[in-house]
Amino acid sequence: MAKFEIFRSNINALYYFSFITDQGQQILSSEGFLSPNGCLQAITAVKARASFRNAYQRIENNGYFRFDMLSDNLQVIASSSASYATMQGLEAAIDTLKTEAQEAPVYEYTPKGYQILSILPKGLAALLFIQAFSFLFSLT
Repeated sequence: MAKFEIFRSNINALYYFSFITDQGQQILSSEGFLSPNGCLQAITAVKARASFRNAYQRIENNGYFRFDMLSDNLQVIASSSASYATMQGLEAAIDTLKTEAQEAPVYEYTPKGYQILSILPKGLAALLFIQAFSFLFSLT
């Protein structure tokens, strides 16, 4: 399963996130944030925008292709981690984000190892909410 990873840089002490496929390919990288919460907010935006075609600004430079993911107000949320030799490679990376980002869990890498910050896919989260609501309703 693809995932988001949050980590803190040893160089500048800022927090960054990456989107990594289940094959271990890093597709998306963020700018630096002052806290893990900043990363979580940006990841939430990525998840919300991932399925929209206009969320991606495709860039060609010297025969290589990359992309930026844009917010509703056209600000860069994150950028492709690599340059692609073909437009097909770029589109394949974007397609992976479109299909896997919304359900991807979020991990934070800490000195003690990985900590799961968010793992519930939206369908399971909705099911658990309904079950909790039904349980509370049955108490009345």
